[in-house]
Amino acid sequence: MVVYWLPAALQDAREAHEWYLGQSAKLAAEFLHELDACILEAAATPNSFPKVEGPIHKHRLRKFSRYGVYYYPTREHLIVVSVFHGMRDPAELAKRLGKASRKRSRRVRKSP
Repeated sequence: MVVYWLPAALQDAREAHEWYLGQSAKLAAEFLHELDACILEAAATPNSFPKVEGPIHKHRLRKFSRYGVYYYPTREHLIVVSVFHGMRDPAELAKRLGKASRKRSRRVRKSP
């Protein structure tokens, strides 16, 4: 399964990495390792994590458990919508998930 990152999700990951890098290089490396493991696990078994909105699933990072990876699977892709810290504004997450859910729903209806 090919992983595709929406620009906002990629920005989330970069910002989190930069923040951890400001704390320590080791912590930043651990964050990236956990994020990579989370994405690989979601890509391997995409429907084994809970749905949170429409087709969108959430998978938490283990060590950095305040972070959730929000994604939706297609037949060939895992679309990462957000890498979201649980202390951020939930309205921002709801806005992103709603947009991604609506886009996915329209795409599904157009497919044969």
